[in-house]
Amino acid sequence: MVAAAEPFGPFRADVDPVERVAQLRSLRSLVRVFAPQRELELALQAAETDAVHGARALIMFDSLPPLKRRNVLATFAYIHAPIYDRCRKGTTRNSSDDDRQDDRTGRAIGQTQASSPRT
Repeated sequence: MVAAAEPFGPFRADVDPVERVAQLRSLRSLVRVFAPQRELELALQAAETDAVHGARALIMFDSLPPLKRRNVLATFAYIHAPIYDRCRKGTTRNSSDDDRQDDRTGRAIGQTQASSPRT
């Protein structure tokens, strides 16, 4: 028998109520895309206002086929991952002010020979 999964995201007890609603809506959208099940979508929607429905939704979510569940979880984790600034350990996503240079060519990282200015 498979053990019940540990609560994550909107199912954790320490999540702010406003954040919980946002995460439930995000999760419901991902379920709609990767594993459309009307009952689970309705349970996630009902969980926005009632914690009892949240427990039911988690049980239903745990019963999804493994690959579909994995796709939903991986995308949910990516969307809700923290973004770090340069002052903290880690990097920012899609940093537009990245001025690092390649040691070998002196060009900016990501700049190709065709796009480099002529000297």
